[in-house]
Order: sequence, then structure tokens, then C-alpha cells
Amino acid sequence: MSSILIIGADGGIGLAMVKNALSHKPSKNIIATVRGRPSPELLDMSNCKPERLVIIGMDITNEDSISKATERTRALDYSISIAINCAGILHGNSIRPEKRLSDLTLASMKKVFEINTFGPMAVAKHMEKCLVKNELKWINLTAKVGSIGDNHLGGWYSYRSSKTALNMMTKTLAIEFARTKKNSCCIALHPGTTDTKLSKPYQSNRIKNLNTTAVTASRLWKIIDAVTPNDTGKFFSWDGNEIEW
Repeated sequence: MSSILIIGADGGIGLAMVKNALSHKPSKNIIATVRGRPSPELLDMSNCKPERLVIIGMDITNEDSISKATERTRALDYSISIAINCAGILHGNSIRPEKRLSDLTLASMKKVFEINTFGPMAVAKHMEKCLVKNELKWINLTAKVGSIGDNHLGGWYSYRSSKTALNMMTKTLAIEFARTKKNSCCIALHPGTTDTKLSKPYQSNRIKNLNTTAVTASRLWKIIDAVTPNDTGKFFSWDGNEIEW
């Protein structure tokens, strides 16, 4: 059966994408990957609809974990027609967005790139064997702050650069998939500022368009459903407008 792969399904947006898909895409099974122990909410959804939602553990920073998750996916005999990468890190433990050059540390930069850039592409490499060969959609959730042309404030070196790199990876993947998978569409997609743990420390009264995860998921699915092979390799915002690289 044609299925949806949601990478990072335990995050705020990832979880909302799963919920939305369960409600609005009854013909699709869903494979939800999580790095650690699944949240009670995700487990409840899986228990309620075990025939449609499968949770698979996968640490995107560990290639052996990715390989094992891929083999489990293959055993399900699902053909993935839509893959959505929702994994990402902005802060956590000792990681904080840098305000100035002196805040940079090699360890933090490596970790941010590992999760935001390298991991998603390692998943694409391994999961390719589970993807449909025709009319595939691969979506990498990225960020507008990864736009080089839109960078007017500076700062956030690691996060900005990791998302910029992910955008280049997405463009390159789109070119390869255009050759190997008929009518494929691979895009970078900015979800907009959403009320999640990722954005919580940086929310303020100045943010006028802080969306709930449900609203964001609905908007993202609208774009995902609408894009065609003519859009492959592009960078879109949550409102459907293209963002400059």
C-alpha cells in the first residue's frame, strides 16, 4: 500500500503532521520515526489505529540505526510515496543559537549539522529502496533563516548554515530523483513560526504569526498536496510563495 514516511514524528510539527494525515488521508498508511521513546500521544494514536500507523525507532545521527529502520520498513511491504523530514534542532543541552562569532564551538556546530543536514540525507540514502518509482514526493522541512539572500540580521551561524546546506542537498536530491523516479517532486519547505519546543525560548510579543502545530500542519499538507514535478527543486514558504536561496 502507498504510505507516508514522517521523520521526526514526535516533534511538535511532526506529531501534528501524523494527526492530520490520519484524519485526512484514509487511503495512506503512515510510518512515524522517532529517535527515543515515543510520546504517550503518538503511542495512543498507534494503539487506536494500529493498521494505519506504525512507529519505528530511528536515530538519524546513527547510520546503523537508519539501516535497521529501513529494513523494518521494507518488511512492512509499504511503498513510500510521500516522505516528510521534520527532524531538526535549534537548541538543546549545551546548544544555543549563536549571537556572535565568539559563541561558536566546533562541538555544537557538528551536532547541529548532524541532525539538521547529514541525518536527513542519510535517511534518504537508505530509505530510497522503500520509495515508489513514480510520483514520489520528498519534503525537507527547512527554515527561512537558511536563505542566504534573506539574511539581514546575522547570528545563528550553525542553525542558518545547516538549513542552507539542507536546501542545497534538497536541490541536488531533486535533480537525481528527476532522473531516477518518474514525476517526482522534491522540495524544501519553511513551516513558519510555530508554537513548539524549538521556538519557545525565542517567542515574543513581536511575533504576529505564531501558529499552532495543527494550523501549521494543515498549511503544509495543502502545499505538499499541490506541488507537482514542475516544482521540484524549489524552496517554498508555508504560504506557498517561493523563498530566495
